[in-house]
Amino acid sequence: MVKSPVRPSPLRAFAGPTLFALLLTLLFATPALAVAPPATSPGTLLSWGNDADGELGIPSDNTGLAYASPAVVGTSAVQVATADGHALVLSSSGTVYAWGDGNNGDLGQGASTAEQDTPVQVEMPAGADIVSVAAGQYSSYAITASGQVYAWGDDESGQLGNGSKESSSTANGTPEPIAGLSGVTQIVTGGQSFDAYVAALTSSGEVYTWGTESAGVLGNGVNGDGTQFDVTPAVVSGVAGATQIAGGAYDVFALTPGAVYGWGDDGCDELGNNVGENCHNGTVEASPVQVDFPAGVDVDSIGFGGAEPGHGIASSSTGQLYLWGQGSAYSNGDYYTPTQFAVPGNAPIVEVDASGVCNYALTAGGVLYANGAYDDSCGFGTSGSSLISTLQEVPMPSGLHVLQFAGGDAYGAAVAGTSLPGTPTVTAVAPATGPAAGGNTVTITGTGFAAGAAVYFGTAAATNVTVKSSKAIVVTAPAGTGTVDVFVALNGTSSPLTSADRYTYSSSSSSSSSSNTSNANNGSSGSNSGTPGVGNASSSGSTATVSLSCAGPTGSSCHVSASLSVVETVSGGHITAVAARSRVAAAKKTKSKRKTVVLASVSLTLQAGGSRKVELTLNQAGRRLLNGRHTLHVRLAVSEGGHVVGTRTINFTTRKKKR
Repeated sequence: MVKSPVRPSPLRAFAGPTLFALLLTLLFATPALAVAPPATSPGTLLSWGNDADGELGIPSDNTGLAYASPAVVGTSAVQVATADGHALVLSSSGTVYAWGDGNNGDLGQGASTAEQDTPVQVEMPAGADIVSVAAGQYSSYAITASGQVYAWGDDESGQLGNGSKESSSTANGTPEPIAGLSGVTQIVTGGQSFDAYVAALTSSGEVYTWGTESAGVLGNGVNGDGTQFDVTPAVVSGVAGATQIAGGAYDVFALTPGAVYGWGDDGCDELGNNVGENCHNGTVEASPVQVDFPAGVDVDSIGFGGAEPGHGIASSSTGQLYLWGQGSAYSNGDYYTPTQFAVPGNAPIVEVDASGVCNYALTAGGVLYANGAYDDSCGFGTSGSSLISTLQEVPMPSGLHVLQFAGGDAYGAAVAGTSLPGTPTVTAVAPATGPAAGGNTVTITGTGFAAGAAVYFGTAAATNVTVKSSKAIVVTAPAGTGTVDVFVALNGTSSPLTSADRYTYSSSSSSSSSSNTSNANNGSSGSNSGTPGVGNASSSGSTATVSLSCAGPTGSSCHVSASLSVVETVSGGHITAVAARSRVAAAKKTKSKRKTVVLASVSLTLQAGGSRKVELTLNQAGRRLLNGRHTLHVRLAVSEGGHVVGTRTINFTTRKKKR
């Protein structure tokens, strides 16, 4: 219902002089339905459904009405998160915006503020590099690139995780860090009224919960009655290795390799474990139990929604859709266990979610489908209150594909662009350290994995690659030194390099902050028998300097090429991120494409036994990217005969201009 997609890119595309100008230029809105934005607009934000509290982000005099079709809210969006009464968006500049009901501090404008029907900026602490947001029950959350969580809003249930709970008359309208919680990749929340809980997933696969002890929703073995509270995060036992979580009113689910587990209220078949209660006796499971999927189904995406009772939705690694729970989102049936559900044209499903009254399923082609109780809440394009039991397309403006979406209570929102989903992403590497000799087993989690994927530790290929699901790969690590990026290559694309994909060989000395190591001398021999080496690299102004050498017998030589490049993340036809590593730490919801852009290059021949300092000066594109930035991270690659023999990350730094 209110899950946050795992760590999309902190895009840096704009910087306006005032919030007013920013809203005018990048978060414009129109009440017209299905208005197509310019084709060049990256990450168009759209919303639909019930606008009771301004949660659609559409400025008008129509608050309280429903928008049957997706309406444009603004551009430059990366990720949207929804809850009952308010919503959040992460913009392409890494800025967080909020709108809707602000009575409980959840808009980040102080303890209480008037309803906002257009996005207002949330002031995050200085230096907080936000990569994901989550909207909860009268509270809000933001996750940084390092996995730190900031929380703000109502704290009556202890949902801010700060070790205490506030009275109903007190709210915290300023983002503050949750102490003792690190490495977080996803947040989900649930509850009803001021009876709230929060669950967090970490990069190591652990699940933490806190908030109201009600109906076993914290998964700690306690079947609370809503009068007890856990005000600090505590780990849930029995779900090690989780890769995704989902939650509704009083239920939480964790996807692990090979199984889905759930806990909480099971009185109306919510946990899909074949109890068959059908709302008769209020069964509760206060510890994780396995959801009873059909044999052989490899689940790779889960969602849960609804008040009490709730309904679950999942997709398999082969693209099939499954539903369970009370009414199973109004599909004309109560499913005690996950049951396959028809998708128009048998389109493969890659992502799912559920709102209070709707199910949502996204295809590999970027088409969003929904079914539910009210056709004017699910974005079908028709007004009314009819039950729609079969999946219907949620129509997007012409030429736009859904990249990321979220279901609110009786509304929904999506980020759409002209690109298609499909690029693999890496969100975690476990273990993240290993011996220099390699040979150990490593599990890579992320999204978009499929048969035929190759895995690289820096420039060295992993062996024994086993694709467990679209979200998990197990490999044997190659030999290496230093710290490298682990990336997945598939169908001509590769996963963006992120801080979450780092792997360190334990026998090597620590690398400097500016070094993204490959073995400097692990290159293949060129046609002239020499072996090139890569030494120190540095930058000054717009010029990089690197030391190159050539080893080999007398008379041999090395023909090498050195280049500077960046990775551009492209969404909606526009460049939305530029970096040596494009920090899309959990880009499963981002659905963007990557392109490498060369900013400088040089070729030369070195005689064996010789060395040379080579200068590379940024071209016009590089200088343009550097202009106005405090730091530009650029990848230096040295190759011979088409084989990369060494890489470095070089930081070009410029002084910030004073305002």
